[in-house]
Amino acid sequence: MTKKIIFCISITGLLLFLIVGFIADKEYCGSYDQLCNSTGLALIVFLPTFIFSATVYFMRDIIFRVWRNFTFFWLPITIIVVFMTPETTGNMLFNFDKQFVSIVLSGLYAILSVFLIVTMSIIAHYKPQKRS
Repeated sequence: MTKKIIFCISITGLLLFLIVGFIADKEYCGSYDQLCNSTGLALIVFLPTFIFSATVYFMRDIIFRVWRNFTFFWLPITIIVVFMTPETTGNMLFNFDKQFVSIVLSGLYAILSVFLIVTMSIIAHYKPQKRS
């Protein structure tokens, strides 16, 4: 996939996240409230995805490809894990509910993306360029 397609997908995911969040906030979901909240929490990962896709859009192709492969691995796992997490665990000490899991996984995705981008930028900077 090209940079432009990934950027468009991340914008679409971000817009879906915002729309579902607005619908859930205004309580338009009715009897589908739990599904609405779960979908919104699963789509929260598109917020950092949009930020990083905009960042790597202007970087070298090798950096983009490494980040893209990581993102293709990470996003489905995050969405599946958030959907499989129970609404509440009932444990007061360690409350692993959907909101906590989605925020932790999105934060971890952001940290790992920054690490990948910085590492690949350093490697690409010091790697000798092929001369034509």
